[in-house]
Amino acid sequence: MRLTALAILLGAALMATPATAAWRGYISHPLGFSFSAPGELKVEKGTYTGAVAGARDTLLYSFVDDDIDYKVVVIDMSDKANDAATLLGEAEYIFQEGRKALMDTFGRVDRQFGRKLTVDLPNNTGRATAAFYFINGRIISLQATVLPANGDYDSPEPARFVDSIAFFTVRAPDDAIELPAPSPIERQLSTISGITSITSTSSPPMPAQAASKRYINRQLGFSFMAPGEVKTDIGNSRGAIAGPRQSIVYRSVEDNIEYKVTVMSFLQSQAEGATLLGERQYMFQDRKTVLMDTFSRVGSGQDAVYGRKIVVDLPDNKGRTTGAFYFTKGRLISAEATVLPAKGSFASPDPDRFIDSIAFVLSRTEPGAVELETPKLE
Repeated sequence: MRLTALAILLGAALMATPATAAWRGYISHPLGFSFSAPGELKVEKGTYTGAVAGARDTLLYSFVDDDIDYKVVVIDMSDKANDAATLLGEAEYIFQEGRKALMDTFGRVDRQFGRKLTVDLPNNTGRATAAFYFINGRIISLQATVLPANGDYDSPEPARFVDSIAFFTVRAPDDAIELPAPSPIERQLSTISGITSITSTSSPPMPAQAASKRYINRQLGFSFMAPGEVKTDIGNSRGAIAGPRQSIVYRSVEDNIEYKVTVMSFLQSQAEGATLLGERQYMFQDRKTVLMDTFSRVGSGQDAVYGRKIVVDLPDNKGRTTGAFYFTKGRLISAEATVLPAKGSFASPDPDRFIDSIAFVLSRTEPGAVELETPKLE
């Protein structure tokens, strides 16, 4: 009898489970991506505004199923593709601004690096998971929002949707549906989860240390402050996407803290800046203990350059490194400060002071900065 009753209860529970729509594959050969989603497809146009990006028309593919809102947002940035990394960082920042971030991590699809974020929306209006990529002059963002009527914020469906994106369209299902283009009369709506603008404020100037000097390289377009004697060297690195690459390294050591600024040139690959920046950030934290990974911004308004600020503990107790990474004007610029074990205290404010001193608008650099040499690379 007990087994019979249990079977009846189980059957009733299964019958009570609401039916959900079948997932289908979708593809856009002109835009170069595919994904999977449930529910009925709607194609709309929208708007997006950022201080760096300006006002932009967007293309929106949306679906709703079981009180989960799925959407793919396409923002054409082809006229500013050389600023890919900053444009992508700005879009990510807008998405999470004013919300409780639950996850912020690397996204990687078919040799494209991006970001994956999960946020709780204000006033208990839902939980959104999103991925952002920059490819072929466009920001591509997948966003899935679990609405309060669903209530299951641990549902695997948002991650399934976000992770279904592919840029190698040969990986799309054979029966993938070709996405239509939007008609001119489709209604306008905001596409980045209700946020259409961003107002940036300048960071307050960092207090100068007595032993620090301002250094500037007008040819490469940046300045920073560092203590000790800054020496110039040439380095080498290799990335799966960047390939073998020479770099210019400016380095100093003071009080058992190593400071360095590394510059790599990608003048012929500026439109790939977002992915190159993502790869560099990934390599920096790979196989290390990540203590912090957050947005970083230098400047404000149209002059803003977005990047990431990451703190890691090095393997084998070799120290703690704070790094900031930016891609601007065809160059990948990183600032890193490593507190060595001999220093003894990882709580020093000096790494942050160094990292936050970097500037890209040279007209605001105070007089008396030391001019840095630019060695020739092979």
